[in-house]
Amino acid sequence: LRNLTLKQYFKRCDNKDNRDRIFTFGRVIMILTCWSDDPSTSFHIEWDESDAHGDWAGHRLDIVSADMLSDDWEDVTEAVKEKIVDLCYESDMSEWEEYDAEASASQDESAP
Repeated sequence: LRNLTLKQYFKRCDNKDNRDRIFTFGRVIMILTCWSDDPSTSFHIEWDESDAHGDWAGHRLDIVSADMLSDDWEDVTEAVKEKIVDLCYESDMSEWEEYDAEASASQDESAP
């Protein structure tokens, strides 16, 4: 998923353990492009204007294969994932508890 305006991209994740299935292009687009001054659009968390002012609002986007990216594009995948997890933990979405449990289990398995 590319932001043509900022020359940034979000990479779809293909982990074998399927933890990153929650980071769909649809969810990323919704969170990064939504813009509102109405507190009811703030994911049901304490109102912070930045929560409803997406960083990519009004920008041009497209979806391309990874081989169409060049070195001058900025990979914002991890920052976007962190933002989504933070927003959804704050809004008490049960899906994120499952994500966290799977992430913890995966870390435990890889520990020496």
